[in-house]
Amino acid sequence: MREECDRGCCMNIKALMLRILQVYQSERGAVHVFVLMLIIPLIGMGGLAIDWARLSGLYQKAQQAAEVAASEAARGATNAEIERYALGQLDAYVKSAGFSSASDVVKVNTTRSGKVTRVSVDVTYTPWFAAFYGSPSAKTVTAAVATRNSIPDPNEKIFDTPGTYKWVVPGLVTEISIVAVGGGASAPIKKLSAPLYDGYPGGQSAVKNSSGQTLVSANGGGSSGSIWIGGCGGKKDGGGCGGDSGIGFLASYAGGNLNIFDAAGGGGAGGWDGNGGSWSRTTHGTNGSGGGGGAGTEGVMPFVASAWGSAGGGGGGGGVGLYGQGADGAKGGIGLVSGSFVAAGGQGGSGGESGGYGGGTYGADCGCYDTIELSGAGGWPGGGGGGLTSYNNTALYYAGKAGGGGELSYVNKVLVTPGDELTVTVGAGGKSMRTTITSFGGYSATVTTGAGGGGAVRIIWGEGRQFPATKVSSAVN
Repeated sequence: MREECDRGCCMNIKALMLRILQVYQSERGAVHVFVLMLIIPLIGMGGLAIDWARLSGLYQKAQQAAEVAASEAARGATNAEIERYALGQLDAYVKSAGFSSASDVVKVNTTRSGKVTRVSVDVTYTPWFAAFYGSPSAKTVTAAVATRNSIPDPNEKIFDTPGTYKWVVPGLVTEISIVAVGGGASAPIKKLSAPLYDGYPGGQSAVKNSSGQTLVSANGGGSSGSIWIGGCGGKKDGGGCGGDSGIGFLASYAGGNLNIFDAAGGGGAGGWDGNGGSWSRTTHGTNGSGGGGGAGTEGVMPFVASAWGSAGGGGGGGGVGLYGQGADGAKGGIGLVSGSFVAAGGQGGSGGESGGYGGGTYGADCGCYDTIELSGAGGWPGGGGGGLTSYNNTALYYAGKAGGGGELSYVNKVLVTPGDELTVTVGAGGKSMRTTITSFGGYSATVTTGAGGGGAVRIIWGEGRQFPATKVSSAVN
């Protein structure tokens, strides 16, 4: 269309110039003066007509380019991609005008404000009329502007395996909400006559932006330096600390020659609006609060009867779910597995996994005291591992403490830019430990600590989605 207009204008100007020349060559001298008076403004009018035709065609092409680029922006294109789309639309037209490429005379500007993306196409244009008279004057004009509303479809990204990851913010996404759960700790073992094993803390889970700024962090159980203390103190808008594990019950046996601490239950993962369940002598474990995981039940030495515990290690603490605040996890209790009493793990809160059970065996038939003891693993994510029984005269001695639960932390309305790269760290649970210890009288105790539940991170986006309970109960609601 623009090319046809240009050709029509040029043909009209050529015809006009030919007629002027014929008149000028006429022998009638009076006409010469008249032609000289008209020729300069006539040429100027022709130049203005050419400029108008070129500018009109350029505006139409630029507007088309802006509309295409803005549509791509609404689909999630990055700023660099938007510029390529716009220049691609204009390149052939600009080359026909004598330029090497669109990038020589076209500048694409993209601005985003909330959910609105604005694309403007600025063109540097040199009027033909000014150039004809030796006074070129390049002018930059905003040839076209287009805007689009950019509302991303709701979605999520879950990281459930310990490690460090890079995550690129999807197109259109300018605001996210994040929940992180730290790993649960595993229980300590300490043998006075051998290398120490003091348990393993849970790892911190965190998300940082491309500038290294921490957006959210959830500390693992035992991060304070004491394995039995629940994780706390992370960066968050809301959430709860992991549950603690206290000192086991002390009792004397064998005429006072043997002092035994019962095995504590593991601490529960932190809740959305409260802390994970904790274990203590007086409570025998508590339920989680604010949707947190419950504490595990204590265990006792296999040959010691207890109204509260069962044979062997303590139960692991319950984990916590990532899909918003739900029911509190209940504390563990006494259960039966294959006819043997076990210390049950705490139930998971808000849909998290329950902790594993603790148990053990005692060789009563042979008249010896050889034992096998196992404590329960923490539930995923964030449950603390159950403790081991502890006796002080030759072997284990750590007062029967268990692993603390991991912290839950969440943040809402975090501003991001499509294409930005975030660093996501998922904390590991404290690892399990197995060892055989020679106890009093030459008898042995083979013990295994339950691992802490690993951490997790969930990122969500979409209009109006916020933790702990607004449009977060599924992947895309």
